[in-house]
Amino acid sequence: MGIKIDMSKAFDRVDWTFLMTIMKKIGFNDHWCNKIFQCISTSTSVVLINRSPDKFFKPSRGLRKGDPLSPHLFLFCMETLSRTLIHAEELGLITGIKICKSAPSISHLLFVDDCMVFCKANMTEAQNIMDILKMFGDNSGQLINFNKSGVFFSNNTNPSLIPTISNIMGVQVLQLDDKYLGSPLFTQRRKITSFKPGVDKLKTRLSSWKNVPLNPVGREVLIKSVTSSACIYQMNLQRHQQTPKGLLLGKKHGKPNL
Repeated sequence: MGIKIDMSKAFDRVDWTFLMTIMKKIGFNDHWCNKIFQCISTSTSVVLINRSPDKFFKPSRGLRKGDPLSPHLFLFCMETLSRTLIHAEELGLITGIKICKSAPSISHLLFVDDCMVFCKANMTEAQNIMDILKMFGDNSGQLINFNKSGVFFSNNTNPSLIPTISNIMGVQVLQLDDKYLGSPLFTQRRKITSFKPGVDKLKTRLSSWKNVPLNPVGREVLIKSVTSSACIYQMNLQRHQQTPKGLLLGKKHGKPNL
């Protein structure tokens, strides 16, 4: 089974003490960590009330969205979850999946705050996953949004286990039209059906550009720029869908090259 995890306000809930501890464990010296801490802890925020700013206040946690440094710092937090899952797999607490017998085992996929965890569809491993997520949340400040998270199962899963595991984990069973990273999580054997969402998205964009005040040359450049990047993204996602059940497989999040 695979668990698609949704984190609530991921950047806003990063615990600064936890982040500094992880950076020191990875190998950053105290001088560098202190400079990073100054960057994230000296910001101030204000709430607009009736379009007028109220008093400024200093937050005690979180990373600023839009700051080019924030995604890199957030990856250090998620590196903790990644290494915890790898260690749990080494201890036999969870079991990853393989796309073939000779392939390495994949226990999780991470893309910034998007996370997907794989394990066997049984009560023991489901509970172990919940314990790992709880431990990670208590230490990092992250909060798992179980209402938006979901679980999906392979075809050979015992049907009687599906509602039981879903209820214990407090997540819903994902539907066939669910998406991950903007692309359908499950694909069909027919290529036309698999690429149809990308085609529909391009048609919607092109229809909205009919009244754009650009000359023909400028409009051609705009169309080529946007459509080419959208097609490349969709093609790359489809290229990684290699399992027989159409599971979306990306690059495994491993140890950073520091």
